[in-house]
Formats: sequence, C-alpha cells, structure tokens
Amino acid sequence: METVSITYLGVAVCADAELAESDEAGARITTREPMPVGSEIEVTVGGSARRARVTSVAEVRDAGMRVVFVAAPRESATPHPVAAEAPESKPKRRKKKSE
Repeated sequence: METVSITYLGVAVCADAELAESDEAGARITTREPMPVGSEIEVTVGGSARRARVTSVAEVRDAGMRVVFVAAPRESATPHPVAAEAPESKPKRRKKKSE
C-alpha cells in the first residue's frame, strides 16, 4: 500500500494514511482518524495532490474512509490562498439639472 498525506483547510491532518484502493473516481484510505463524511480534503500521493470529498467512514475494523475525487491532480499539495481583489469602481455620472 502507498502512503498518502491528508490536508484539511490547508492544515496537514495525517501524514501516514495508506491508500488501500484507488481509481480515477476515488479511493479507500486507511487511517486511525478518518475525517467526517462530507469533509472536503486534499489527498497527496507521491507529490500529486487531488481534492476529494469523504463519502463514507469506517471506525472499527480496517478504519478509514472512502473518498470521491472532485478535482484533477495538482503538483503542489499546499493550497495558496489568493487575495480577492476589490472590484473596480466606476465614477458616478451626474445628471444635468433641467432649467
């Protein structure tokens, strides 16, 4: 099994999870501390990161989670926040007063 790391909201939450099964649609990841169902996470395998959503969790035998990939692979595992730019304001036009 391959070792994967899991990031949640830009914070590394698990660096030693194992990839039990994987295909283009998703994966089953074994970990002692699975994320809650519905969590959007980033799964990194060998330098390639993919966003995924947790669809099911097992907390007893073979503890882990099933995820569905929601984005194509990326090179970087760490998301970089992008500052939002304020929209350009247009000068207001004055109405001419009628005489």
